[in-house]
Amino acid sequence: MKLTAEMTAVDAARQVLPRSAEKFFKRGRKALQKGDAETLHEFRISAKRFRYALEIFQPLYGPQFRKKLSQLKKLQDLLGRLNDLATARVVLENRPGAVPLTNFLDREEKEVREKFETYWKEQMDAADSEARWIRYLTQYAGQRGRSTVTRPASE
Repeated sequence: MKLTAEMTAVDAARQVLPRSAEKFFKRGRKALQKGDAETLHEFRISAKRFRYALEIFQPLYGPQFRKKLSQLKKLQDLLGRLNDLATARVVLENRPGAVPLTNFLDREEKEVREKFETYWKEQMDAADSEARWIRYLTQYAGQRGRSTVTRPASE
């Protein structure tokens, strides 16, 4: 289905965001598998675009949505730190006296990379995470402020 002028924002969110989530998870897995600076940088940009798309539709979702954005922001922070370290390495390349700094960058990169890998595996891409994201983005568009718990009619 294509986006049309007749669609509501809810319809658009239900169409756009689940596909964006699929691309995000696919690129994240590729970045984790390859692990090189260029692929991680591409994933960082992809994560940023995904977050921006989510933020556009934020008013359509309830409080749980902020938690999802927060998860994504933490991931972006780790990817940004890895990109900063890769950039610093390029700047220091072939500079006299840079060995102590490159040694520091090596240690820092190893630590941040481990944090990224752990966070990705445990928080973002744990069992069924992608399916839960897609289900949430599809089912809860337009449910802002509504509880996910069914209440008896007498309340």
